[in-house]
Amino acid sequence: MHSPPPSDADRSLPADSIFLGISPDRGTAIIFTDEALDGSELEIRRAGGPWAGIRAGVERHHVKEVVCFAAVFPGLAVGDYQVRVGGFHFGDQVHLPIDGGQVTEITWPGS
Repeated sequence: MHSPPPSDADRSLPADSIFLGISPDRGTAIIFTDEALDGSELEIRRAGGPWAGIRAGVERHHVKEVVCFAAVFPGLAVGDYQVRVGGFHFGDQVHLPIDGGQVTEITWPGS
């Protein structure tokens, strides 16, 4: 006897889940910050390319019993990227290599 396929409600993710979009030619960046950047946006671009307004918000995340602050960029094509605080043309820029099928985690400078 076959089970019925799951309904859309069965497929939904819990509210605190994050879609990572990982595949052989795509990876995800998770950038940990301190609480001072909570509510800010980080902006990402291909290394050397134009800043095109691709942003992710720094949000509070609960991981087991720990609270952390991070921005998540899911489903990035393999390659080298740069990240900055959104809209700032000065200050820290971080180099970030993305490999397919992997999550790259970094800590923002000064955090």
